[in-house]
Amino acid sequence: MNRKRVFSKITLAMLFVAAFAACKSGGKADKAYDDDETNQEESYEADEADASPVMRLEGNTLHYGGHRYTLDDGLRLDGDMPAKDEGQMCTVSFTHFPDNFQEFQALYDQFLGTSYGGVLALNVMAYEMYRRDRSLGEEAIRLVNTPTNANATIGMLAQKFPKVRGDENDNDSYHQPYLVAAFLKGATHDSNYQPDYPYVLRFRWSTNPYATQHEYSNMLYGYIYNLAALRNGENECAVSVLSDEDNPLLLKVANCPSFYYAVPDIRRWDDTLK
Repeated sequence: MNRKRVFSKITLAMLFVAAFAACKSGGKADKAYDDDETNQEESYEADEADASPVMRLEGNTLHYGGHRYTLDDGLRLDGDMPAKDEGQMCTVSFTHFPDNFQEFQALYDQFLGTSYGGVLALNVMAYEMYRRDRSLGEEAIRLVNTPTNANATIGMLAQKFPKVRGDENDNDSYHQPYLVAAFLKGATHDSNYQPDYPYVLRFRWSTNPYATQHEYSNMLYGYIYNLAALRNGENECAVSVLSDEDNPLLLKVANCPSFYYAVPDIRRWDDTLK
């Protein structure tokens, strides 16, 4: 009788241990399943965050995520020379400056880089990118400029812009953080360089009688065209664009010192640029 009781107690104890082990194992399995689900959700979220913005072209407008860029290019060539029609103008209107180099390069490679006014618009955008982030802006400037002009531009902009965005109204009289804003339609000294929105950049063939067109450069291995950007109202800024003989479809800015010349000072500027 005693042996039977002892045996029963041992059997019950063994069953209890087995049941406890099974529950514990099941709990671990449930936790592992939950962790798996959490990791998958985090992975999906990371994939969504890394996904490139949707880019689509509708007529003469490129949509890049929530940004919109429209090219109205009225600049024409008659053979290799600018057509002599009066009133020719290239305008680029846009809602935001590019957020990153990927967006900027897409604009250059797939939309604006084959237009004389388009590449000049990208150059102005690159200046603003440099004002916000010097490393990012330098990369953008080097993409759309010849190496020599890129070096000259970066050297000058380093002196024109505060090192940190947010220091627009420091006491350095040489700083002009509104330099890019002055290129945008509606932004004048009288308006404290506050532009119309959406932003509009305007370019035309040079009206300087001494500016040559389609002149071959032995140093740059391509043909030079001279244009003008409008800044601070209707003031012209001279600029040269290179059509490379090896890659004539993607243009480069060859010379543009007037782009970073000072504009008339204002005492305080409100940075509203998107």
